[in-house]
Amino acid sequence: MVREKKEWIWSRSLSIMIKNKPFQWDEMTNSRRFEYISWLFSPYQLADDKKIDFINEYEGYLKTIEKESSINLKKDYGIATEQKISKLENELGFRLPEDYRVFLSQYNGGTPIVHLSLVIVEELNEAIPLEAFYGIYQNKRYDLSHWNLVEYEGEIPEKFIVIGEVAEGGKILLKISENGGVFYWDANDEYNEEFIYNVGVNFRVFIENLKKMIKSF
Repeated sequence: MVREKKEWIWSRSLSIMIKNKPFQWDEMTNSRRFEYISWLFSPYQLADDKKIDFINEYEGYLKTIEKESSINLKKDYGIATEQKISKLENELGFRLPEDYRVFLSQYNGGTPIVHLSLVIVEELNEAIPLEAFYGIYQNKRYDLSHWNLVEYEGEIPEKFIVIGEVAEGGKILLKISENGGVFYWDANDEYNEEFIYNVGVNFRVFIENLKKMIKSF
């Protein structure tokens, strides 16, 4: 019986190969690569065209990783113009920190390469995979306005905004004040300022502190 591929199997397999590049991958023939991918997905089965898609996606990620950027996104949410950023600020009622404004203008949020970037929460002694940065986006699933003015309106203090998410439902918060800071919050629990954890003195430092869950090639 052929089992249908599940989306998490695809992501899990990519994560395994990104963290540990298969031995002599560059020297493998296509047939050997197909055999390896079949083993990786077992007992689920992929058609040959899907295996080609998988290889192309994986090798595309390798090229991104080789650039040694702190931010390795597989998808962004289009261009955030100054006009769009200003409109968001008017909706929120305050100006965003300059380093975060630069990030929005360059990337406008995005989803990182699967399980590549880790948020280090030192107080909890945990490294949590980053799942998404929210942006100025039509799809409310990843939209800053939706999360801050609809989903969490009145739930978190005005001095914080939600800017992204990590594995297991956790959120990344940006503090809008002179002192600033970026924080991790386990959003499965009711908001309590005693249970948010600093992960960067500002957004720039937070980005620089992201760790890569990958071995050197």
